[in-house]
Amino acid sequence: MKQKMDAQALHDLVASMHLSYYQMGGPERQIDLMLCVVVQGRVGFVELEAGNRDEWYAKAATVLRGLDADLYCVASEAWLAVAKPIGDPVSRLTPSRRSDRMEVVATVAVDRSGNTASSVKVIGRHCEGELAGTVRALADCQGFDGAEGRMFSIFEMAGLT
Repeated sequence: MKQKMDAQALHDLVASMHLSYYQMGGPERQIDLMLCVVVQGRVGFVELEAGNRDEWYAKAATVLRGLDADLYCVASEAWLAVAKPIGDPVSRLTPSRRSDRMEVVATVAVDRSGNTASSVKVIGRHCEGELAGTVRALADCQGFDGAEGRMFSIFEMAGLT
């Protein structure tokens, strides 16, 4: 029996690829914003070049619409830092400029019915940039009703919902 790919299966595929990627790499290992698309049961990766995130998401929506995609997954490396009180001078710094930042990979898979699977994983590195052990889960957003943003809404941007 042929099993249909769903948001959780696609998420798990892409997230496991990233886990292997970081475990094999050294200080230079990182991922760019990545789009994985499922069309009629076939999985493919689409490389999009863009000058900024707004342009990247607009291009991703165009690709999903053009392919009449059933499902997509976006993975993005980012910096994460704990919020500080407004009066704290550190609160004015972006996470990428803070010494207490964490390097993370956010992975979000969405189908056209709005079902999602998502996670944020911390990448533990030594100060020299080498990977320190395995990538570990920070949070699992599955079932979190407040999860929103561009990663979750590319089908809407494409007019496919």
